[in-house]
Amino acid sequence: MNRPAILELKRFTFPAGLLLALLAATLPAFAGTPVDKTVAAAANEPVQISSVAGSIKVTAWNRNEIHVGGTLSRNAERLAVEKTASGVSIRVVLPSHTSGNTEGSHLVIQLPAASQLEVHTVSADIDASGVAGPVRLETVSGNLALVSRSANIHANTISGDVGVTGSAPGATIDAHSISGKLRIDQVTGNLRAGTTSGAIQLAGENRLQGAQLETTSGDIRFAAALGGDGNYEFHSVSGNVVLSLPGVPAARFDVSSFSGDIDTNFGPAPKRTSEFAPGKEWHYQSGAAKAGIRIRTLSGDIRIRATAH
Repeated sequence: MNRPAILELKRFTFPAGLLLALLAATLPAFAGTPVDKTVAAAANEPVQISSVAGSIKVTAWNRNEIHVGGTLSRNAERLAVEKTASGVSIRVVLPSHTSGNTEGSHLVIQLPAASQLEVHTVSADIDASGVAGPVRLETVSGNLALVSRSANIHANTISGDVGVTGSAPGATIDAHSISGKLRIDQVTGNLRAGTTSGAIQLAGENRLQGAQLETTSGDIRFAAALGGDGNYEFHSVSGNVVLSLPGVPAARFDVSSFSGDIDTNFGPAPKRTSEFAPGKEWHYQSGAAKAGIRIRTLSGDIRIRATAH
């Protein structure tokens, strides 16, 4: 480059406004408005939280107040935190004309452990932990994750996955998804769970007094200690059902499949329902047989295993 050209470049400078605009364009697009709000709350206050997209993370602490942090999406109108006679409401408010894809808000909320928690979203993921009061988590396409000591748990989504870990003794647990997977760990009480195409898996040390599990095409994998007089029902159309029991329970087994196979490692051998049909059935009674176990599939296989027998 010749000397006149170099001198010409040195004389050229960016206007300050243009330089700032160029720098702003290179910053991450997700930078939202910071949120920092605190409101007093009773130890067992009802708390309702709602948002459309993004994420909501809830943790419990030992203060009688609720703190809301995180970031509000740039297209949100405001964050409404309201305390009324019926509890505390936390809402991400969008403009009335909002349509199509919505940038997500990411809220981080701390509240008293005994709060009565209710969270509703459209596509936002929900993650809650440490809560001991009643919990209801609902979303359309977001994922749900709950770690709690609650005696009343409802976790429902349409296309997201659901994870529930822990509960109070004798809890009522209700978990459903249409196309997502369900994973239940270390719960005690009565369980109702269902999916259409997603799998249901119970792992860890679960102790259930009753259970009702249903799928259409998803597999059911059930590992739990059973109560002495509970009823346990498993239904699937084309999914497989696998029961892993710590021992042979004192129970009545009523098991059948229209065209699937049945395999057990205790009791009598399964029998064909007819010499002209592919179905199988298995009936067995152990001990006092106060508990009842009923399994039905259309084409899914059934496998029952007792670790000690």
